[in-house]
Amino acid sequence: MNFLSHPTVADACRNTVQRELQYRFSSPDDAKAEYKLANKTNSSCPMMNNCVLSGTGQTISELSREEQIGVVTKLFQEYALLHYERVYPSDYLILSLEAMVQLDRGGRTNVMYNLAKAIGTKRPNSQESRLPVSRMPMGLIEYCSNFFCSSDMQQVC
Repeated sequence: MNFLSHPTVADACRNTVQRELQYRFSSPDDAKAEYKLANKTNSSCPMMNNCVLSGTGQTISELSREEQIGVVTKLFQEYALLHYERVYPSDYLILSLEAMVQLDRGGRTNVMYNLAKAIGTKRPNSQESRLPVSRMPMGLIEYCSNFFCSSDMQQVC
């Protein structure tokens, strides 16, 4: 399955890109000029507004899965470095998407999104997140996640 064809992923990516670009540019043409993008009449790339990637002449839908992952990861890493001055593991975004797909297939709520929202959203009239990282149950969540992603049980304790 092409992860970019998953409706939730496509909508989330499109919304994030649109929100970011509307604050930085006064028009779509200004954004296209900045990123050296051109329109291409190819209906197979709706989430990128049929934009051609600079230097390749291809839309993202025309790239292989590995190339798509590379483009999305590079954009994510650059955004994180620019806005948060931090680089995250290169497989973070893809693992997150795969986890959300597994949850969806299993009929579960989107725990990945809910956890991110709980940690990333501040309480009203406070600088503290809805799920404080300095108190329980954060320690329990951290321990459980470390346990299930560890290849050596000695590393968990």
